[in-house]
Amino acid sequence: MRPTTFLRIALGFIIGGVSMTAQAINFPTIIGEAIAQSVEPYYTTGRIVYLSGTLGYQGSATVIGSRSSLTCAHVLFSTTNGLSTNMTFRIAQSNHSSRSVHSASKLFIFSGYEAKSAAKGEASNAAFQHDLGGLRFRGTPNVPKYASWSANPGLLNGNYFMMSLGYGGALHAPFTAGRVMLKSSPQSKGSFQPIRSAYWENYTYNIEPGMSGGPTYVYVGGQWLILGINVSGYTNYSGSGYRVIDAQAGNFISQHLSL
Repeated sequence: MRPTTFLRIALGFIIGGVSMTAQAINFPTIIGEAIAQSVEPYYTTGRIVYLSGTLGYQGSATVIGSRSSLTCAHVLFSTTNGLSTNMTFRIAQSNHSSRSVHSASKLFIFSGYEAKSAAKGEASNAAFQHDLGGLRFRGTPNVPKYASWSANPGLLNGNYFMMSLGYGGALHAPFTAGRVMLKSSPQSKGSFQPIRSAYWENYTYNIEPGMSGGPTYVYVGGQWLILGINVSGYTNYSGSGYRVIDAQAGNFISQHLSL
């Protein structure tokens, strides 16, 4: 964890939560409906609404198969309430419009997440290192193609354009209620720092609560590739954290989310 006097948090967002004060690094911007619902790779990302215990939350996920999406583990599970329930996945949602809407039929949590989050805390490096998950949903997603991914996290520090997507529910919540897609990008290339194995951070841009589980893309060789999943941020918006797609994550995706 980077030394700071501010709390680092997992970025699931409680619906109805309070907005936070911004700092001077790159911030998420709103993606309009026409782009969110018709342009690659935006149209594969969606908003998840769910219950943890009796409280309503939101997160983000990305369609990577005919009935599967990739997200983070802390959207699917909490040490206090166990598995999330009543999960609805709204693909490419923009206000009250979505490409398609699906309910979850099965949840997948990366090995070690429950144990590490219980032992070290949900906002620990140990938990973020395992903060990966997926959901299988009912019905076929209405998308032209599925998102692609790569187990080559070193590309995050290459000379490529990159961006993180998701449905923020903090700074934009008073205006959008978390129902529009957001995009955020680093100020400079080569700015991702490995913190603990597969958990990396970047201090040149931030992501909002609610963007947890959304993809971090790199544009390589004419193709958008997911190289990481949004998992954390600082309460003073001084940086953000990602569970990168490494070989172990690739095996998890291939085994459980290939449908």
